Amino acid sequence: MSQELEPVEIAEDLIPSDIAVDDEVTANKLLLLEALAKNYGIIRVACRSVGIGTDQFYKYKKSDPNFLQAVDEIRARNLDFVEDQLVSNIMKGDVASIIFYLKCQGKNRGWLERSIIDNNLHIKTKIVFDQIDESS
Repeated sequence: MSQELEPVEIAEDLIPSDIAVDDEVTANKLLLLEALAKNYGIIRVACRSVGIGTDQFYKYKKSDPNFLQAVDEIRARNLDFVEDQLVSNIMKGDVASIIFYLKCQGKNRGWLERSIIDNNLHIKTKIVFDQIDESS
């Protein structure tokens, strides 16, 4: 039985208490932050859920350091949550989670996947030079 994941809620410390939602831009930013928190930090899904394009999201992020900080914090908290779930699965003996963790964190001990590329491909190339008639 799998545990249902709960999205990270926007912490009150991410949104200033004195913020005035009297303009559309501020309202849109708040909508995006709430949607981002509810959608596990996945930008495209959050934008789609509130009807604001990803281009606009990135413009807000680039132009507003407070928005950028809130986005980064939401995504970090979601990552913390997912990492906790991974550790929980490892503690339960979930083999896929154990292997995933080792591939990510145990590379210096040889836990990695390698692709073997066969460079012994036989490719024949024929180069043809056209003769230039210099007599004309």
